[in-house]
Amino acid sequence: MGVEVFVASVFVREFRLSPRLTLEVRTVKDLVSNIEKMASGFKDSIYDETGRIRPYVNLFVNGTNIRSREDALDTLLKDGDLVHIFPSVAGG
Repeated sequence: MGVEVFVASVFVREFRLSPRLTLEVRTVKDLVSNIEKMASGFKDSIYDETGRIRPYVNLFVNGTNIRSREDALDTLLKDGDLVHIFPSVAGG
């Protein structure tokens, strides 16, 4: 069954990814690493130089934004979980 991952169109275009992926992963870190194997450079768009999720990237697991959590990358995932990855949107 796997974890369902929905990737924003900006990442789809930049990295030529499918907008919807199903991955067999245990943590958010595993998820990003698996996508990095498909699309070199993806990880650098998600992580900052300290290895944390960039402030302009929203990463939702089952509807909860985990970006600001200290242990965000260690968030456990299980079959059927939904993950959404997209950039923050601002404007006026």
